[in-house]
Amino acid sequence: MRFLDRLLQLNFLITSSEGVHITNCKFSGNAAVGTGPYSGTGGAIAALSSSDVVVMQSTFVGNAARAGGAIDFLGSSFSVEGCRFGNNSASELGGALQFSADASGVVEATVFADNSASWYGGAMLLGGAAVVAVGSSSAFEGNVARYGFGGAIAVGQSALLTLSGSRVTKNWSYLS
Repeated sequence: MRFLDRLLQLNFLITSSEGVHITNCKFSGNAAVGTGPYSGTGGAIAALSSSDVVVMQSTFVGNAARAGGAIDFLGSSFSVEGCRFGNNSASELGGALQFSADASGVVEATVFADNSASWYGGAMLLGGAAVVAVGSSSAFEGNVARYGFGGAIAVGQSALLTLSGSRVTKNWSYLS
């Protein structure tokens, strides 16, 4: 599936094992709501147990969810390259991105600015057994975890993060 040069005003669920490629898209003002097991996750995109989810040269602005304000990768393999995540929010976890279960992949040359989570991971949260490599000129600036840990990134007990060649500045968290 390819979406090119679109302003998408809806969120969508990816469950395909065939692979999904999203290129040059803008996701703005989307929200995920609900109380079911996967409801309220991934304000713009929820990728559940999918393989080969590739997001390139896309922008995510002002999306909201309980977890994964812009995208929730649950057990998916993924690649996020050359994207921008700004002003996304999560009422609980992962202001822009949440990686959970056994999600694995890379984030490269991507900017995270002014995203927020109420609890953990202002820009991103790695939970479960997620394995994420962030590098190649990625930047985290002005992200906030209001009442928990990880102004920029929060990494859970069983998750693994590799961070290299990235800039992390002016992020904050406050734990009362």
